[in-house]
Formats: sequence, structure tokens, C-alpha cells
Amino acid sequence: MSRIDPPHHGAPHHDSAVRLTAVLAISDLMLGSRAREALKVLGIDAAAASSAEDLATRLGGAASLLIVDLGEPRWNPVEAIRLAKERGVPVLAYGRHTDAESLEAAARAGADRVVPRSVFASSLPELIRDLVPASGRPS
Repeated sequence: MSRIDPPHHGAPHHDSAVRLTAVLAISDLMLGSRAREALKVLGIDAAAASSAEDLATRLGGAASLLIVDLGEPRWNPVEAIRLAKERGVPVLAYGRHTDAESLEAAARAGADRVVPRSVFASSLPELIRDLVPASGRPS
């Protein structure tokens, strides 16, 4: 019998001992908070990067996803995307819809999903589920 995930607002229970971790390269406090909340609901830990060096270290760990703000030069978003892809980490990148150059650069660098901020803000749980299919589902 197939199971439909109920509209559950708490962290789901996982039988597996392995926790998924998303690395967040987000400077906007509101969007960062939204991302952490969406990840929590899906049972994914969040690790916020504070610098390019910290981001590289976190991607070298057990990262399951990178979420990167293309408008923040602090961590060179295109390089962060390349590094994540070299390590097999899926990437969700977002930026201003008026900054087509950054959005295109992210796609060329290998980001799995590149979306404008408005889509990121309104569809975050779905975007995460698409990139980390095991999230939010019992193992």
C-alpha cells in the first residue's frame, strides 16, 4: 500500500541513524530562517556557512544539499556550486530575477536548481524534496 505523507508540521521520525545535513550559504536573515524551518520540518539538519573557508569545510563533511544565495560575494557562489558538484552534493541556488547573469552562471556551474528569490521563498519545501528525495519520508 502506498503511503501519502500527512501534513505534518513537526520533525519526522527517521529510523536510520544517518542524518541529512544541508549547508546554507544565505546572508538574508529572513530567507535563512525560512530555509532552516523548512529543513527542520523535513527532518534535515542545517549548517550555516560564515565564510568561503567555512563553506568549503562544511561541504567536505557529510553535506546532503547546498543552498546558496547568488547575491552574496562573501562565499563566491559560482565556486561554491562547483565545489559542491565535485563532491556530489546537490545544489539549490537562488538570486534576484533581475540578475540574469548570476542565475545563468549558477546553471553553467552545475546547480541542480536555479530559481528567483520569489520562487525560493514560496516553494522551498518542494524544492528541497526534489533535490533530497529521502527527506521527510520514513526510511
